[in-house]
Amino acid sequence: MEAKAGADKKLQEKTDILAGKLENLQKAKDAHNLALANLAIAQADYVRLKPQTLHSTPATSYEAVQTAADIGSLGDMVVDEIPGSGSKRIYFARRCSFKYFLDNCSSFIKNCVGGNLTIDCSDLMWFSFNKKTLSALKDNPNLSLTIIFTYNGRKYTFTIPAGYDLDLLQDSNGWYGFMYLKMMFGGEEII
Repeated sequence: MEAKAGADKKLQEKTDILAGKLENLQKAKDAHNLALANLAIAQADYVRLKPQTLHSTPATSYEAVQTAADIGSLGDMVVDEIPGSGSKRIYFARRCSFKYFLDNCSSFIKNCVGGNLTIDCSDLMWFSFNKKTLSALKDNPNLSLTIIFTYNGRKYTFTIPAGYDLDLLQDSNGWYGFMYLKMMFGGEEII
């Protein structure tokens, strides 16, 4: 009788272990399905075009009339000059590659003459800079740089002040995530 009770107990323990493993597998499957759904949403968003802005101060009420279709027909980026202000407004197509985004950000940071440059990449899936981008800012010490970005569905902003010693931010991998930079420069969530 004791042998049967012991065997039943071991069988119950094994059943409980298998039930726990089955539950963990179901959770993993649900997480995988959620990740696939999020990937499908991200892919749909990636191909959808939306204007992006990049402008230097002084701020104006200038509004360019550009549609996503116009941008698509003109390429991955459209640059409009704001007459008399020295400001530029750049629209990035959401389909632009990360390299294209980084190269153009670096170029505009390098060529901007003092003041403040705002890069709004809140509708792009990119949320980091490489060493080349921050080197361009280091070489332009009279320029402050404001970034507006989205991370995990929330919009944030931070400003790197003009003349900041960017060597203090050295990363051995050469990448600077916007959340890290936000933390370093006291950024905030935009509500």
